[in-house]
Amino acid sequence: MTKIQFKKLYQKAKKEFDNFNYDHKAWFFVGSLKDNIPRWAGYTIGFTMVGNYLKKHLDKKPSNLYLTKIEEFI
Repeated sequence: MTKIQFKKLYQKAKKEFDNFNYDHKAWFFVGSLKDNIPRWAGYTIGFTMVGNYLKKHLDKKPSNLYLTKIEEFI
């Protein structure tokens, strides 16, 4: 996935961050041709968000981020 493709996908996902009725199966497993969501998109976005956070917070460990609020990653 290119940076441009990721940016477009991230913008689409941001609209779903507060939606409790989002299509979990599409975002995390099978994707959706209709909604232009590639397979495993949710994992790709999450991995990238955590990676970017850790680059900015060198004192943090991935294993200790489970209590971190989502707003700190966005």
